Amino acid sequence: MNDFSAVVKIDITSFGAESVAEGDYSTALSAGSLASGVGATTTGYKSLATANFSTAFGALSSAIGHKNTAAGYKSMTSASLSTAIGSDTEASGENSTVIGHGGLASGNFSMACGSNSKTLANNSIALGCNSVASGEGATTSGYNSKALAGNSTSIGVNSRAYSISGTALGANSMAHGEFCVALGACSTTDEVVSTRETIIAGHNYKFAGSVAQGTVSIGNSNSENINRTITNLAAGRIEKYSTDAINGSQLYAIKELIEMLHSRLNEIYKKII
Repeated sequence: MNDFSAVVKIDITSFGAESVAEGDYSTALSAGSLASGVGATTTGYKSLATANFSTAFGALSSAIGHKNTAAGYKSMTSASLSTAIGSDTEASGENSTVIGHGGLASGNFSMACGSNSKTLANNSIALGCNSVASGEGATTSGYNSKALAGNSTSIGVNSRAYSISGTALGANSMAHGEFCVALGACSTTDEVVSTRETIIAGHNYKFAGSVAQGTVSIGNSNSENINRTITNLAAGRIEKYSTDAINGSQLYAIKELIEMLHSRLNEIYKKII
């Protein structure tokens, strides 16, 4: 005696020509759409929701990863817990989010927001039209801004951070070297130079902080030749091993001392002659 058992689908709904709802509690609401995951939902011509609890809204949208959402024409999510919103968007990293036409979030735990914005590495963030964060842990914000190395940061229109842990803050700012900072619009970092010692009056003086790991630029030395002063700087420590910056007031004290010594030497000289 043959035993035939039937597979019973629970609470499935489909509307539209050739729409298919295969998963339990799934819903397919447009022509040619497919909801094959448990609790999956599709709305849009030939939209696909093939993973459990996935949702696809928009014509030709695809939600392939577990518990993810694709919303917009040709939007696609292919990793679990990801979200793609906008036409031609793609979220291929786990826990990634992309918002804006043509955007891409391919790194795990990454976020791209803005038309054609892209995150290409894990834990990266790109905010703004045409922005790109391609280094792990990189953050960029602003139209056409780029953070291209690990842990780099660029903020401002056309800003660039090219190297590991580089920071560019301001429109058109560029940080080229590792651990370098370009601070202010159009600022560009130069070559990192270490100054270990100097000779004054025949005596050799070694400096604290003699090995530079990076540099900070507040202007540039190219054709624009932008130079800036630093104001409202607190007085730094004047000690043998201090690496604090010195402000104008402290230099003025040294200037007064030199002038006083010069005056006394003149008095002595006059007495001698």
